[in-house]
Amino acid sequence: METSSPRNWSKFSLLMWKNMLLKWRHKFSSLLEILVPVFMCSLLVIIRSLSEPETFPNPLTYQRLPLQYMEEFRYNASNFIDLIDWRIAYSPSPSPMDPLMEEMSQMLNVSLTRVPNAQNLSDLMQIGPRPRPFAGIVFRDEYASLGALPDHLDYTIRFPAELRTRRNQDDVLSSNWQTGRLFPEFQSIGPRNRNSSDGGIPPGYYREGFAAIQHAVSITFIEMKKTNPSTIIPDIFLQRLPYPPFTLDVLLEVIALIIPFMILASFIVPCINNVKFITVEKEKQLKEVMKIMGLPNWLHWTAWFCKIMIFFMISITLMVILLKVSWYRDTYIAVFTHTQWTVLWFYLFIYSIATTTFCFMMSTFFSKANTAAAVAGLLFFIFYVPFTFTEQNYDMLSLADKLLVSIFHNTAMSFGFLLIMKHEGAGQGLSWNNLFTPVTIDDDLTVGHTVIMMIVTTFIYLAIALYVEKFTDMLESRRRTSKVYSNKKVALQGLTMNMFEDEITVLLGHNGAGKTTAMSMLTGMFPPTSGTAMVNNRDIRMDIEGVRDSLGLCPQHNILFDSLTVREHIIFYSRLKGLDKKDVEAEVKKYVGILELEKKINAMAKTLSGGMKRKLSVGVALCGGSKVVLCDEPTSGMDPAARRALWDLLQAEKKGRTILLSTHFMDEADILGDRIGILYDGELKCYGSSFFLKKTFGMGYHLICVKGPHCNTYEITNLLDRFVPGIKVENDIGTELSYQLPDNASKHFQPMLKELEEHSSKLGVESYGISLTTLDEVFMKVGSDYNASENGKTNGSIEHMNYGSEISLESGDSTPLLTGANLAINQWRAMFMKKIFYTLRNWILFLLQNLIPVAFLVMSILVARTFSVNWVLPPKTFSFEPYTNNPVTIVERNYNLDTDPELASSIFNEYVALFENPPTERTLIQTEMPMEYKALDEAERNIVAFNSRYLVGATISGNEITAWFNNQPLHTIPLSLDVVYNAILRATCGQQCGITLTNHPIPFTYESRLVILSVGNNMGFQLAINVTFAMAFVASFFILFYIKERMSRAKLLQFVSGVNVYTFWFTALIWDYFTYLITACLMIATLAAFQEEGWAEGPELGRVFVLLVFFGFAVMPIIYLFSMLFHVPSSGFTNSAMIGIFTGVAFFNVVFVLRIPSLELVHVADGMTWAFLLFPHFALSNGLSNLNTLNTFIPLCNTLCNWPSEECCMPQLPDQCCVQGYFDFTDPGIGRDLVYMAVVGVIMFGILLIKETRVLEGVFYRGKKAIEAPIPETEEESGLLDSDVQAEKNRIREMTLADIENHNLILKDMTKYYGKFLAVNQLCVGVDAGSCFGLLGVNGAGKTSTFKMLTGDEMISRGEAWVRGISIKSDMKSVHQIIGYCPQFDALLDDLTGRETLYIFCLLRGISTQRMKGLSEQLAVELNFMQHIDKKVKEYSGGNKRKLSTAVSLIGNPSVVYLDEPTTGNGSSMEECEALCSRLAIMVNGEFKCLGSTQHLKNKFSKGYILVIQLKREFEDSISLIDNASGSSDATDNPEEELKGAAQRVKNYVLTHFTTAILREAYQGRMTFYIPTTHLTWSSMFGLMENAKETLNIESYSLSQTSLEQVFLTFTKKQREEDEKKSKKTS
Repeated sequence: METSSPRNWSKFSLLMWKNMLLKWRHKFSSLLEILVPVFMCSLLVIIRSLSEPETFPNPLTYQRLPLQYMEEFRYNASNFIDLIDWRIAYSPSPSPMDPLMEEMSQMLNVSLTRVPNAQNLSDLMQIGPRPRPFAGIVFRDEYASLGALPDHLDYTIRFPAELRTRRNQDDVLSSNWQTGRLFPEFQSIGPRNRNSSDGGIPPGYYREGFAAIQHAVSITFIEMKKTNPSTIIPDIFLQRLPYPPFTLDVLLEVIALIIPFMILASFIVPCINNVKFITVEKEKQLKEVMKIMGLPNWLHWTAWFCKIMIFFMISITLMVILLKVSWYRDTYIAVFTHTQWTVLWFYLFIYSIATTTFCFMMSTFFSKANTAAAVAGLLFFIFYVPFTFTEQNYDMLSLADKLLVSIFHNTAMSFGFLLIMKHEGAGQGLSWNNLFTPVTIDDDLTVGHTVIMMIVTTFIYLAIALYVEKFTDMLESRRRTSKVYSNKKVALQGLTMNMFEDEITVLLGHNGAGKTTAMSMLTGMFPPTSGTAMVNNRDIRMDIEGVRDSLGLCPQHNILFDSLTVREHIIFYSRLKGLDKKDVEAEVKKYVGILELEKKINAMAKTLSGGMKRKLSVGVALCGGSKVVLCDEPTSGMDPAARRALWDLLQAEKKGRTILLSTHFMDEADILGDRIGILYDGELKCYGSSFFLKKTFGMGYHLICVKGPHCNTYEITNLLDRFVPGIKVENDIGTELSYQLPDNASKHFQPMLKELEEHSSKLGVESYGISLTTLDEVFMKVGSDYNASENGKTNGSIEHMNYGSEISLESGDSTPLLTGANLAINQWRAMFMKKIFYTLRNWILFLLQNLIPVAFLVMSILVARTFSVNWVLPPKTFSFEPYTNNPVTIVERNYNLDTDPELASSIFNEYVALFENPPTERTLIQTEMPMEYKALDEAERNIVAFNSRYLVGATISGNEITAWFNNQPLHTIPLSLDVVYNAILRATCGQQCGITLTNHPIPFTYESRLVILSVGNNMGFQLAINVTFAMAFVASFFILFYIKERMSRAKLLQFVSGVNVYTFWFTALIWDYFTYLITACLMIATLAAFQEEGWAEGPELGRVFVLLVFFGFAVMPIIYLFSMLFHVPSSGFTNSAMIGIFTGVAFFNVVFVLRIPSLELVHVADGMTWAFLLFPHFALSNGLSNLNTLNTFIPLCNTLCNWPSEECCMPQLPDQCCVQGYFDFTDPGIGRDLVYMAVVGVIMFGILLIKETRVLEGVFYRGKKAIEAPIPETEEESGLLDSDVQAEKNRIREMTLADIENHNLILKDMTKYYGKFLAVNQLCVGVDAGSCFGLLGVNGAGKTSTFKMLTGDEMISRGEAWVRGISIKSDMKSVHQIIGYCPQFDALLDDLTGRETLYIFCLLRGISTQRMKGLSEQLAVELNFMQHIDKKVKEYSGGNKRKLSTAVSLIGNPSVVYLDEPTTGNGSSMEECEALCSRLAIMVNGEFKCLGSTQHLKNKFSKGYILVIQLKREFEDSISLIDNASGSSDATDNPEEELKGAAQRVKNYVLTHFTTAILREAYQGRMTFYIPTTHLTWSSMFGLMENAKETLNIESYSLSQTSLEQVFLTFTKKQREEDEKKSKKTS
């Protein structure tokens, strides 16, 4: 098949097809990615509709206000919040200001208080006795030395910072003079305080009396400075500029507060999904495989980028439609009414790009998809946190500060949308024209800035992603290619070998021998440190891309996309390798056929069985015309039937290819390997054909005798010794007795076997077989860990010990196991050891547990310090200079030169002159049009400009002047008056005269500060929020271990080893609580170091510590229970943290907002508090907030009463003073929080213990059993159960209690249901002491469910089971003390060493500490992992983990040991059954199908013999000349004919002497015959073959009975047939 390297565009199209197809297959998550943004925007639309915008069709005009209004002002003062003393303090005095102030006091009808200087006045206004002066006027202190009034009057008016006309006492944060800004923080469409002719509050210049004082001082000064005493100053009035028709939208400000979070929430689901999908390809090494098969890395990222952005563009388009379309009847209003849709779409598009690269960045840090998704979701939220910190202090931030925090793209987005809403509020919305224009002159950040920051962030994220990916690849490469072990051997050293076309080369070697490293270097994943390899004449160092063009790879794991079908996999990988599109269908048809997956062609990979997945993975490697195919353990995890099917596939497909295969299975290597190489510690130890290796390194033949009940081993050995002198027993295990026969003794086999047959009854031999050296023996001699450890030195201190070949733990019998209190102490010690070792090994996790809360604490303190509330409002001098947006002033000439005084014209000219040659840009509009008309005309032209630039104006008439002000800015009333006063002064005194006025409010009072502190802008609030936020993570760290322990089944293994529920959980709680208290102490030390007021002294810190202590007690049991809901530790951590944040921070914020008095929802907040206190995180935040309240109010309470006491509960005192101590149960005492946390902790821990002791589960099962109908027994097609199975059932059912006690293990009708699914059906079997019972079955047969019931992991649905007479159903605790368990998957804790693991289980079993070390090392030596005993379990190979698990199961000399596939990863399960089991059963669909000894099952179910003949080397090619006839071929003298006819003569000889023989396979000199039946004895058959060996050019042969594996395959067909029937019914 010809292939061509596809162009990049073709590969890109292929990747996009794959990505979009996967997206389509995950319909729910894909739909969620689109619907979540739609839902969030729909919420905004709904919120927008809550209040229908109110339209005002007519212009608003306002009445003119007099400036001499003190009488009316004093009359209304009774409604003011604060008491007023109607006097004005001024300074300096004595000074020339005294006469001016006397005149002014008479005008205002107030008294005066003279103060010598400004500082004294400030003190009087701040700390003087109450009531304090109405206002203070500060002239410059140097005026005291003047002899007369200055020409230019510079003075400051000082009012209290709190507005006296505020609506309520607590409204001081917003109802103040706002001197720090020029415009409101959020501008809304329509006039500010639209019903107030005086402009309203804040700042309230007219209604607070400021304008009256300004007028009195200014007019008095003008009167005293005018050059012509007879000049009559015009009357001056104040009037607000009119406002054109408008639509009032009160919800804009509300939307501005929530829209950043809504946008964030819209993108968090796509973010998590994308990170997960990208990382899945890395986790399953699909990306690596695609790269090996020719995919450039940049193309991989480009395809992902395009796919993600396509979905983002769909989402943002729908979002823009929702946000821009007017969904409300009879109105044009939308969520973004004025913003251009294109610029909104563009902004979301830029944010989508930043989010996409954020996903890329996060995916590179992790190799596990769930972990990556969890952490990405967390960080996505955390990248929004800087905005929440800075939002409240936005005005105090410099542009540099805002840009710095905008380095987090979510913060930049939040700032951007906040600004967009402010543009909306200003009535202009965001457009391309104002992208880089601030909303107001108070702000220097623009939407354009945030766009730039998101673009910068995009490149930063991308750079980090590419760097981390490259760096991790480099680290992995170094780790794999230059890894140096403790013996200084590298991963692969000096590997030199040739591999040929049409051949399968097999690499054998223990774990870590270098097999995978060799393949990785051939694929170019890791460059060789030295040397090279040539693949299809291309050097892997110089032309790896050329190498990859012809490469196919099947790694150890399945390289499959779960949601692609079989057909799509072949299409994808074929086209990736360069197959033309037109040839793809033929390729699909071909490989679906040879893979035998026709029925599954449209099935997704995740629905395939394990065997089918491996076959498809091999097919993926083969398709597309791969000339060189690498298969790394292709049959791992497959059952025997599936393995054999895959062998057939590889044999059929090797033509025209070079296949390199690695495996653990010797039979697989023997059958498939044309050449076999054995690697040991990175070095090639031998290389050649199977026969060559056996002949070179083997040990001849093996005679295996099946022993009868009265077998005489000594007599058998004596008989054999007569023919093979010096023969010794090789193995004597179970029912098998084996001897090693040297190769040169084969001529004696016939007489020896004949005599053995004649005396078999006497000797107690039931049957026997003979075989050639196996490849296992070659491997054990050349390349195994076992051989190395035998020849090398052992580590440890046990070299003097002498152990036999079997594990003999006699010492376990000599000394009884500990019981009672001593055992309990041992188990407590073991549990603490486990936790201590885990904490020490995961010190980084422990460090994070301590650093996170400390970091948040420090951050809270620094934020509180940096952005603390400014108790002193800055002075505001009234001038045009701060308005940098070219402010506009309108002056109306409304006088007649002929009739009105000349002064009017002079004032008008001076007014105009004030705007000539200004220091900053400004505009003056002169008009004779009435001001109201002119203003409305200008406003209707451009309302946005009118609101922001048109500040003041004046109407100058003959005998009166009206000062106009625009109420959209904050400080236009005094500015408008100031311009008028200066114009009059210049007209009457001269241009050298002038007035400068400053508003400098007095700092907030102590009471006001308390109020401000209580609404969140303080360290106490920051602590409540941020400490709770941090503690959500701290608590979640504890969940990681328990999910890992449960999912690895290490927890179950501890229970099986004897630990009880109470010991397990109490030790866990004690240790976790201890480590948590370390964290709490560090937090207290951090607080103490900063010495913040209220959080510094011992008692203050002690109260915080008490809160933390109770929180830890409450949250730990909840975490333990929560751990049982998750299977992945990272998911549990993230979800736990999120719930902690939600129940702590979010709930607290809700309650906090509801407590704001102006909302009048305090009763709702109280009710919620009682409910939310059930959540420890909320109780913690509420307690910290209460402490803050008490720390704030108690100093005040102490000044007002003797706190704590009943006298502090007076109505006139703050409610907080009524609390009777810090630990009072009433709010804001923390007693209620502590009680709640204590009760929750006790209840949750009780629930945990009830769940773990399975009390309720037992009750449920007993109830269920009472109402269940009996289960019908199934029968074979013949109508009867197998006779052996039926006999065993009858035997067990008839047993008495005494009989049961005499057996180590009895199962009586043991049954297991999962819902309605019957997993195990009425098993009956009895196992005697000293015997080994084997359980065989394919995956899903019910073996593991059986083990789970026997260990107590699952409850028995029906039936019963006993261990040494103790009921598993009723007394599992006692059973655990006498059983050992090696589960199917290693139930080990990765962070412990092998020695520590053995020590812990020794302690749990009751082994004394004195015997612990010796026993552990004895087990390690006997199971051959002593050289690894001090390594962490995570560093063990799969085989060594199984050895360690087996060792754990043998500790304490248990009566019954359950071994669930103990040699997985070490070899064939059939071999171990044949070698070890005295009896076994084959299980199919939850039932026993046969039962008996190995030989009994062979005799009963196997049919015939297997004869394997290996021709001599020079005759191997004659195999191809065999015909199908059975005629003879006589010998010839022609050498060439002799060569050609050798194989045919062998075939004819076999068919002649074994008449029923069938030639099954003839390949490379090896012929395999199946002989169904024969009348010949073993000795006769061996005699015939010995004769043939001498005359027919036979190198070697083996003759054996059908294997147990073939018997097994016969039965397991029924499992597959029934599975197919079920699937057909389902479909």
